[in-house]
Amino acid sequence: MMGAIAVSHFQQLLAPQTQLTEPISPIWIHGLTNFRCSPDISTSKFAGSIWVAWFTKHILSGNISNFWTLREKQTHSYTVKKLLRSRDLVFSWIKVKVGNGRNTLFWFENWSPFGSIKDFLCLPPTSTLGTRQYTTVSDINRHGVWSLPSPRSEEQLALHTYITALTLSSEEDSYIWSPEHKPLTTYSTGTIYKLIKLHKPQLPWF
Repeated sequence: MMGAIAVSHFQQLLAPQTQLTEPISPIWIHGLTNFRCSPDISTSKFAGSIWVAWFTKHILSGNISNFWTLREKQTHSYTVKKLLRSRDLVFSWIKVKVGNGRNTLFWFENWSPFGSIKDFLCLPPTSTLGTRQYTTVSDINRHGVWSLPSPRSEEQLALHTYITALTLSSEEDSYIWSPEHKPLTTYSTGTIYKLIKLHKPQLPWF
């Protein structure tokens, strides 16, 4: 079960935030207060607590998409490991609305109705159908033409059918917070608790 620390992190990282305005001592931490909340994920700037800013900048290398591909390291703290191990649980809650596709990882992010494309196609660990492992949606679309090999399975055919009807725009990609299969603009600790708690059958009282 994802702990309270992990829940708190997702609240601060993904829910609407207020920009930090007061500098915090000591001086070495001032740079972490420059992060702000923005739907423009290409800026790689995210608001929240100092810890969230540090996590995004130093653990995710300034790009929130790296959360889905980062490998756990022995040097990671307990909290970081806890967050990385929660990815399967929270994946379906964090959807991507594709705009220009430049910041959305084609194989690993939740941007299509199929979830993770790599899992949907049941590809071997080293296979990405001739593309780069960390290619973006826009990388696959060249001048309006999708550069994927001809489908060889029902799943690949379904993917081809979906993307050929998808048109990229000039807008930036953005995240949609939807833990209950519907977009939400606020974060509810109670809602997340109900989703992650272990539910047991209700027993009659005697």
